[in-house]
Amino acid sequence: MIAVISTIKNEAERSKATEIYKMYCSTMLYVAKSILKDNASAEDAVSESMIKIIKNLGKISDISCHKTKGYIVIIVRNTALSLLSKYKNRKEDSDELLHEIADTDISALDELTNEESLNFINKAVLSLPKPLSDVLYLSIVNGYDNKEISRLLNINYDLVRKRLSRAKKAVRKILSETGEVYGGQKRKNL
Repeated sequence: MIAVISTIKNEAERSKATEIYKMYCSTMLYVAKSILKDNASAEDAVSESMIKIIKNLGKISDISCHKTKGYIVIIVRNTALSLLSKYKNRKEDSDELLHEIADTDISALDELTNEESLNFINKAVLSLPKPLSDVLYLSIVNGYDNKEISRLLNINYDLVRKRLSRAKKAVRKILSETGEVYGGQKRKNL
């Protein structure tokens, strides 16, 4: 991995990539090994993930923040899952894992910006299935657009759009069911 990092021409980016690798190497290996169950395969997943991370260094402002760690874990997990799929010679069809949910007006979720609302949203996002929460996290927290998410997670652009729409709808539903937040207004608990 150090050989790949050393090919970065910009000194600041090379230093940033080195720091990220040093700080998160063990976490990345742990996540990859928990999925792949093999050291060599886990190392391959970490290498592929670092290449993806290096391509997006400009999006990482604070190396040691929870946002960066979440981003790195998502990239490693999805890279490991892709490798696992390749190893087992079967294609993952995530659409079969998710039941169809019609897209509806999701502007209420986009209006929730205050700190208290974000805490409720965070809890709701964490309760979603990983394919939905990963896409929503990368979009809202990291600010990636659908094309970037498609490339990072190695999934079809249309699938990113569907997952993002489903995730937003699911979060809105969770929030309305709990009575915590809906449409930017706090409700009484049920």
